[in-house]
Amino acid sequence: MRRSTIVLLGSVVMGAAAFAGIGIRFSDSEAVARAELIVVGRVHEDSIRLVTGGHIFEHHMVLRIDSILKGTNDQRTIEVCMGDGLIPLVGGYHSNRFQMLNLRWTGQYSEDAKDMVEVFNTPGTRIDLSPITGDIRTNHVWMLRSMIVRGSWTWSCRSNLYSVFDPEDIQRLSKTRDIIKLVNDHAHPLTTQPNQALQPTRPSLDLSNDP
Repeated sequence: MRRSTIVLLGSVVMGAAAFAGIGIRFSDSEAVARAELIVVGRVHEDSIRLVTGGHIFEHHMVLRIDSILKGTNDQRTIEVCMGDGLIPLVGGYHSNRFQMLNLRWTGQYSEDAKDMVEVFNTPGTRIDLSPITGDIRTNHVWMLRSMIVRGSWTWSCRSNLYSVFDPEDIQRLSKTRDIIKLVNDHAHPLTTQPNQALQPTRPSLDLSNDP
């Protein structure tokens, strides 16, 4: 599908979303390096809730973890935050007191897709018409961190939850093995001895429960 954008009318865009509007993009390697916890997991249905404060909003949701690719975590279910530059649409629709997004006019959402939860990128006052994820009720790779650091500027979600802030922080399941390789590359960087074979330690990967 050709990637295109539309302007969000009547949206209040401030804070992290305004900063995201600059259009900074990051490589997978950068996303892996900065992540504190990388997991394969899926969002628990009906757990998404809007959290507001002033003109800033974010979404909290419960993530069921199937496997951990980087970092450690004792719990298999955690609450995570999605910064306000990323918006979860249910069946192509989202509405709150800040903005209303309706992509059902595109004809992409049949009755069977009315409960599908996809994440869209909203840089500044625009929305990319192509979702950055599939249905996040199914397994994706989540690259989680507690804050954004941009030079001397920092920002974090409320309650310091593990969070996703940029489109690169959520990857489709098909990218799992690429992400594992990057995790290993960062954990075991190549030395100055080019003939020395690198034997990475593979993180745990169990996708047996993936639908």
